Amino acid sequence: MKFVQLILCAIFAAVVSATAFQVKVKPQELQCFNAQVQRAGQKILFYYAVQKGGSFDIRARVKTPSGQISYDKTAKMDEYVMTSDQGGEYEFCFNNHMSTFDEKTVDFEIKLEHEELRAELPADINKERPEHASIENSLNKISPKVDSILSEMRYLKVREARNKATVESTESRIYWFSVLEIVLMVGISVCQVTIVQVFFRGSRKQLV
Repeated sequence: MKFVQLILCAIFAAVVSATAFQVKVKPQELQCFNAQVQRAGQKILFYYAVQKGGSFDIRARVKTPSGQISYDKTAKMDEYVMTSDQGGEYEFCFNNHMSTFDEKTVDFEIKLEHEELRAELPADINKERPEHASIENSLNKISPKVDSILSEMRYLKVREARNKATVESTESRIYWFSVLEIVLMVGISVCQVTIVQVFFRGSRKQLV
């Protein structure tokens, strides 16, 4: 049981608090969210991706407690990692000022790493059982690979959402094009009938 607990400690070597949201940003709208950072030196990860709307891009901004803009970029999706220079409230904003009609659906995640909550295997345990150190090293190698897999899954999710939006947009265009085509065909048919009627009426008057 003790060995299992030690393994779990190694797995959760870096403890983070993560907050994931999905928000809809209306045209010309600015939406901001805040995250409380306890101290300087804390790692902050900010990830966002536009799932739906317009050209799938939005302006994102990160402001420090001192009012300094540490990140300001317009993109479809991005991941920004920073180390806090002070504790306090950090502001994360989305600005849809570039859109006049399109509402944007944005997935975003804010992660705060807590260094003080790190757990490590005792050194004497590694000396007693060298295999523990080997397992710990393996787990430390797995951690970045898991992060890479999660990042790839997020990317695939965004691609799927965008492809779905493209298909829906194409279906809508095909529908309205078909409606327009039917209206034009009906209009042309009515014009042809009217022209034929006028032609025959003129011919009858000439015969009389």
